[in-house]
Amino acid sequence: MALTLRELGTTAAKEQRLDDARGLLQSSLVIRQALKDPDPHEEAATLHQLAVVETQQAKGSKSALRQAEILLERALTLETGDLEQAALAMQLGRIALRRGELPRADDCFSKALNAYVKVTRILAPQPQPRPELGLNLVLTWTQGLWYACSQTY
Repeated sequence: MALTLRELGTTAAKEQRLDDARGLLQSSLVIRQALKDPDPHEEAATLHQLAVVETQQAKGSKSALRQAEILLERALTLETGDLEQAALAMQLGRIALRRGELPRADDCFSKALNAYVKVTRILAPQPQPRPELGLNLVLTWTQGLWYACSQTY
C-alpha cells in the first residue's frame, strides 16, 4: 500500500497537483515507517519524492527549501545505492543553487558526479583500448553515464 501511495504521489507531482502529491507521499511515509522492518531504500525513495514536491512548491521560500533539504539529508542516511545517492546529492545541489549557496552546490554536484562515475565503471561494458582513438576514455565515460542514467528512468 505504501508503494502504491508513493507512485500515486509521484504521478500527482508530475501532473503539478502538488498538494495531492504531498498528502499521498506523507501517507506513504507514515505507513512505511510504521512497518515492523521498513525497507530503508523505499523510505529514502519516498523522502526523495517528498523533497522534490517541497522544492517545487517552495517558490523562493527559504524555509520550504530547508524542509526539502532536511528530507534529502534524511534520505541520504538511509540509502546505500550509489546511483540513488548520486540522485539525492544532485537534488541537494539544486536546492543549494536556488538558495545561492554556490560552494555547497558545487560540493553536492561533485559528489553526484563522483557517484555517477563510480556507477558507470561498474555497469558500463568496457571497450577494448584503441590507442588510435585519443578520446577513448571520454567515450567510455560518456557511454557509461548514458547507460547508468537510462537505467534509472
